[in-house]
Amino acid sequence: FDWMFDEGEDRSVKKGVPEEDYDEKKKEVNAEVEEVLNCIFTHERLEKFPTIHRFLEVGLASFLIHSKTIAECIPSTSTLLHLPLFTMTKVYKLKQHVRIAMPWDDHYKYF
Repeated sequence: FDWMFDEGEDRSVKKGVPEEDYDEKKKEVNAEVEEVLNCIFTHERLEKFPTIHRFLEVGLASFLIHSKTIAECIPSTSTLLHLPLFTMTKVYKLKQHVRIAMPWDDHYKYF
């Protein structure tokens, strides 16, 4: 997940943004991701398994990239579509922060 620029700049590059501002936006996005994961899995449960957080973030990002295809494959009568992952608007708002990048793309800012 990565903070997005608002002025139509290259959305995957940290151009001309002071380090403090970038770090602040990064913290905001991380807090939003944590809030969504807490809603899906509960804070108490996640607290017991802190090493799985990064895996869950990657899973959430993957879900968001493929959410349309996933939703098309699930029957509309499925109870799965009633889970927070599919119903929370906060989940889908995070999609704007999802990046697909390779380590050799040196212009990306990684977290």
